[in-house]
Amino acid sequence: MPLDVELAAARIPEIDPQGILMRARFSAPPAPAQERRPAQFALLIDRSSSMSGAPLAAAVDAATQMLGRLDDRDRLTVVAFDGHAVVLADGAPVDATQKEALEARLRALVPGVGTNIGAAVTAGVATLSRVLLRGAQPHLLLLTDGEPSVGARSVHELVSLGQAAQRQGITISTAGVGSRYDTELLARLAEAGGGSFHHLPTIDHIAAVIMREVDGVSTAAASDVALYVAPAAEISTVELVHRLPTQHKEGSLRVQVGEVCAGSSRSALLLARGNGTDLGQVRVSFEESSGGSQLVAPRAVKVGEGGEEGRQAIALDWLNLRIADALDRGWHLAVAQRATQAVQTLEEVLVIAGRLRGAGFNAEELQTAIERVEATRALMARADAERAELEAARRADKAYTHGTMVSRVFRRDE
Repeated sequence: MPLDVELAAARIPEIDPQGILMRARFSAPPAPAQERRPAQFALLIDRSSSMSGAPLAAAVDAATQMLGRLDDRDRLTVVAFDGHAVVLADGAPVDATQKEALEARLRALVPGVGTNIGAAVTAGVATLSRVLLRGAQPHLLLLTDGEPSVGARSVHELVSLGQAAQRQGITISTAGVGSRYDTELLARLAEAGGGSFHHLPTIDHIAAVIMREVDGVSTAAASDVALYVAPAAEISTVELVHRLPTQHKEGSLRVQVGEVCAGSSRSALLLARGNGTDLGQVRVSFEESSGGSQLVAPRAVKVGEGGEEGRQAIALDWLNLRIADALDRGWHLAVAQRATQAVQTLEEVLVIAGRLRGAGFNAEELQTAIERVEATRALMARADAERAELEAARRADKAYTHGTMVSRVFRRDE
């Protein structure tokens, strides 16, 4: 079976005196390169005037480099957009002829006027949805350095496009270059589309992110991973701590985890309240890379599942999620010129971290999480902090908080 499921459950009074925390970890072993699944990928490249010169050249270079990763097993869509969207590659197999023709079109790109993100996403999704490629997860990556100025401009409109794509089985990731794009918009579009949000401080990061996204869809060991939790009679509530799609289904809470790549892991943390030690029945379903559906047999979960190692992992996951939430709230306050409250928000989560460390939880693991908060708190508290420095930190923290909340900070096991 390509997917390994580890369950852990514990009562941790330092976190919640009445609650039971349960962690489901999904992982897959590394796979040989020849066993990768076909990629069905769409790349949307911003060619507005703000991308003139080096940024557009870097995007084109990265796109042509990406062609070397693909072959005739794969289907590639490329959309260039300014005020309008132009399809440069329409999802045909990536053979030698297609590569040569596409590289010529990419090299011929020139900057235009306007930024129509909505038109680009719509064109990319439409092209991806026309082809069913067995074993592939249709995926789209939006690369931009600016805010939408033409067509759909509001967060609500663009998030709706991401949600519609998800309903069609298409996932969306976003990458913002520099310091002028709308961080909240790209993060929420990625969340709605079930993908990742990347902050690229400079154009030097473009190629790495494109390669990571392509590798992600071609090395997915399992897709459409879903966790079902049917609570025991003594459990009154079960809630998800991660920010993943959920629904009530046949007396269970269904958590849509998404895909798990070979050599990586994702997790879902839940908080239950009630008496006793029985949490309930847990089962998992997923799609194999070959296209077949699999179901992990239901099993009963009790407090103590996973032992001390599981308890430590639960505490660390919970703290990382609390830190992500505190950073989000702290930056909202800082942007609203409420720096004192922002610093207090971060100090509160540091108190919680100290309590866990004092209770004997893994000090080294906790310290990594704590250091990120301390760095942001120190920057917010500095009276002489430059606006550009604050903005760069805010965008980097947003990428971190998004990845943490949706369990897309992929933990490579090698």
